[in-house]
Amino acid sequence: MTEPATTGERAALYAVIAVGGIAGSLARYAVSLAYVEAFGSRSIDDVPWATLAANTIGCLAIGVLATSLSAHSPNWWLRPMLITGVLGGFTTFSAFALETGLLLSGGFTGQAAVYVGATLAMGLIAVQVGRALAGGSR
Repeated sequence: MTEPATTGERAALYAVIAVGGIAGSLARYAVSLAYVEAFGSRSIDDVPWATLAANTIGCLAIGVLATSLSAHSPNWWLRPMLITGVLGGFTTFSAFALETGLLLSGGFTGQAAVYVGATLAMGLIAVQVGRALAGGSR
């Protein structure tokens, strides 16, 4: 992405990232609510599957968007709005870290190991699948 040249362009960039962040955060919360509705809890067997699902979906979307959205698009704001804003708000490393810490402090070492391993594996796989779906290797 070419950096915005003027103060007005920078302000517009910050605004679209913020709007994207709001949308992503609300979508992330909706995933948690959907899990509670479907399964009665955000976690099953003490593994926080809702967070894993959000992070995996976000990684897939980042793979698709990073590959398919040109850094030199005429819509210069679209890539940072979607990747930094929407998907930055949707995925959640801080929740991952908190939930892992809670599992460990609660004595759920095995579940913590499954969660950490699944998060890393699913994230890496989802990004690569997203890139492949978008037809590129950028």
